[in-house]
Amino acid sequence: MFTRNRVCAQNFWEIVVFGQLNHTFGLIAATVSFPLILEYVTRNQLGTANAGIQLFEGLIRNGFSMFIGFYVLWWSLFFLPQAGDRIEIVLERPVDRAFVVQILSEADLNPAELDIRALHRLGTEAPESARWELRRGRHEAAALHKERKDLTNAIGKINTRLQSPFLKEERTGDLLADRSRAQARLAEIDQALTSSAEEFREKILSAMGPFLFRPGEQLLGSGKEQDYWVLEVQVVEQVTEEIARQLEIHFDAVDLALVRDPQTGDFNAALSIEPLHHPVNGLRLRLRRDDDFVVVERALLDAGFDRRAAFTGSSEVITILRGLLGQAPEAFTVSEAVASAPNNRVQLRVQAPVNGTRQPYMIADALSLSRFIESATVGGEIADLSIDLQFVPSLQRAVLPPIDTEVMQRIVEFLPDATDYMRHSLYSLYERLVPVAASAPAFLTVARPLVAAGPADRRYDYFFSVQFFMILTDVLGLLVIVLIVWLDRRGVIHRVGAHEDDNR
Repeated sequence: MFTRNRVCAQNFWEIVVFGQLNHTFGLIAATVSFPLILEYVTRNQLGTANAGIQLFEGLIRNGFSMFIGFYVLWWSLFFLPQAGDRIEIVLERPVDRAFVVQILSEADLNPAELDIRALHRLGTEAPESARWELRRGRHEAAALHKERKDLTNAIGKINTRLQSPFLKEERTGDLLADRSRAQARLAEIDQALTSSAEEFREKILSAMGPFLFRPGEQLLGSGKEQDYWVLEVQVVEQVTEEIARQLEIHFDAVDLALVRDPQTGDFNAALSIEPLHHPVNGLRLRLRRDDDFVVVERALLDAGFDRRAAFTGSSEVITILRGLLGQAPEAFTVSEAVASAPNNRVQLRVQAPVNGTRQPYMIADALSLSRFIESATVGGEIADLSIDLQFVPSLQRAVLPPIDTEVMQRIVEFLPDATDYMRHSLYSLYERLVPVAASAPAFLTVARPLVAAGPADRRYDYFFSVQFFMILTDVLGLLVIVLIVWLDRRGVIHRVGAHEDDNR
């Protein structure tokens, strides 16, 4: 079966080319069809002809609209990977497709049964790549994914009905039972999909293991330069100055650090990102962490808050205080922070000597409005505030990704004498960089052997397939015009409109 691999996001030139083709076909059809109507239809039948044309166009348009869903599915079945298992890996060096096929064949895997695709940064193509996606289709996976979607929708509807004030009490038990059965079946499906994906993952890793990027080596360096945290990370794609600048903007480090710009006087995030090119592609991050943020986060971590809860809670508190007391470094100081995890409480001592326009009750009201803070009590004078906060219990209910032990070990190797908090801060910076770099507009992949692995539904291509379909219909319309002219030349049909003009 012929296969064609395509990425979901389209290149700019593809959008322009297909747009111009559709516009050109439409312009030609409109220019040619109107004179033909005048030539082949008598004047007293133009209204009837126009009504028939409009009716026919409506039927065709609506028919194609009803058919397009089946067409996109058909396109996926013939040209795109089907539901099954997916793994995304990074090799230690760029290779071509023939190399990947050879390695899989030597490991008794059939490459013909797999969809093998080189992954590049959007807008770039090359015969070799260090990043590859491998997918294995399974017939039963498509049915399981469809059933999973149906069960998820059914559970959502049941939850909506359970919240209805008009629900009768005798129906509640039936709905709860239906939801329990759906949730149990959903768990069975997830287990089946996960087991298959894990088995596929082990096969691919055993075959490609000697050629994979070595875990932990994506961290090229870490440390501290004066007041700045420094992190050097290897990425797969080449990094330009423009990409680095865009990454600075989208990194959103304002909750970590603010410094005054000596030229404008504005307060900006003290973050700089520079590209690395030799000997490997990479990023060099320099970040100055805000002293008040550090005080609060350290207290939350010492009290047992998980790393994401500590980061989120500290960001929320510091952001609100900056909005009320000012962004300047001298506007306020968090001199002390004591936290306790069992009841999600934190007590702060804040000095704000230069800003007396905000009263303690105004600060308490603003903190209480946060979705992460359940209650806030503020005492003392504005120059010496005592703030008692209780965070919502859901702050620590998120499921955190496990710590990459190889990366943490590399941090320890670079900084053997560093404190646990410093190592935690550097790892948090790395953990935050991975998704930010992978998202728009940078689209950079932090080098690590296994980028993603798990079950995957079939892939659809809504852009190229539909554009191709529109071109086919436009070509069909032009062929109809050619057919009309050919029939006229053969004498099968006659230009009665033209003859009518000749006989006037």
